[in-house]
Amino acid sequence: MIHRIVGKSTTDYIMMGDGNIRAKEKAGPDNIFGILYRVYYPNGNVLDCSSSDWLMKGAIWYHLRLFRRILIKILRILDTISINKSRS
Repeated sequence: MIHRIVGKSTTDYIMMGDGNIRAKEKAGPDNIFGILYRVYYPNGNVLDCSSSDWLMKGAIWYHLRLFRRILIKILRILDTISINKSRS
């Protein structure tokens, strides 16, 4: 499971999964088993998760959490339209 770190208290990291709109979780450093730096896609593309572009998109996504359900619905509809167009 991958969660985005959205804050830090004196002893814990405050995290939130991208699908969550309200729930935040706390974890101490001893409960974090890894840090995602890059995603390697089968087509050879590499996503740098520490780039300023990626971090900015993550911050925007976090702050838009109240609107995520609407955004996700729109993206799914657009994806379905795109898939249907490519099949015809």
